[in-house]
Amino acid sequence: FTEQLQQLWEDGLFDLRLGAFVVDMLVHNAEVNQFMKLNWQFVFDFAGNCHKSKHAQGFSLSFGDMTSEQNMPLFIVFCIIFGMLCVFFLAEVRKVCDIGFLPHFRKMGAIIDAFQIVTCVLTLGSFAWITVQPIMQNFQLEDLLDTSTQVATFHDMEALAYEFEDQAYFVGVNLLVVFVRALFLLATLQSNLGIMFKVVDQSFHNLAAFAGMFLMCQITFNTMAYFTFGSRFEDMSNLNISFYRCFSMMTGKPIYDELYYADPLMGPIFYFV
Repeated sequence: FTEQLQQLWEDGLFDLRLGAFVVDMLVHNAEVNQFMKLNWQFVFDFAGNCHKSKHAQGFSLSFGDMTSEQNMPLFIVFCIIFGMLCVFFLAEVRKVCDIGFLPHFRKMGAIIDAFQIVTCVLTLGSFAWITVQPIMQNFQLEDLLDTSTQVATFHDMEALAYEFEDQAYFVGVNLLVVFVRALFLLATLQSNLGIMFKVVDQSFHNLAAFAGMFLMCQITFNTMAYFTFGSRFEDMSNLNISFYRCFSMMTGKPIYDELYYADPLMGPIFYFV
């Protein structure tokens, strides 16, 4: 690895024209047949600052082997969830047939129930999609060692790692919908919580107007900080990080010294305003 970096240096890659440099790596744990994709990114902005970020995603190529003793409990859980999903789907179809499409979805929680079924289908579909990938079925460790197939195999495994990451998003959204649906069920059982939801519903327009004004002010200060301190303060040299730093200032985390060192004139003005 060091020799490859040295070769890139000698070829003149690391000069003032370099905008970004990415390092990808795969690590294998043979005891559990687990892979880890590691990624480091070095991005240079207009001010010459280097933004370093890293990303890691683990995945197992034995995930799709449902006949193994290790994955048998997972396979049983999948079967149970699929059976419950079919029951819930048939119950929703029956309700729609009994009272009609629009009257059914005007009821409290009906849209969330439908969305929950969709997220469950997408989650189970993502598991099935990953399982049938060719790299899951035909992977051989020798393919990573053979120079003729090394690049193609690495790209396939990198794509598989991103698919595992997307699957985690599906699972997270699905759990969030389950939590929201549980709140609605609790609201029907507990009168006080139901009253709170009704109050929020009545004041939604005022809350939305307040959120819009707050967001406009936040974006204004965020843009001002980016253009004023971005070239001299690393945490303000990126719009996303600048938004976070401005929000953290509002919640009570001072960065007065950093702003003052970046710009002795505008730093105090920006901080106190």
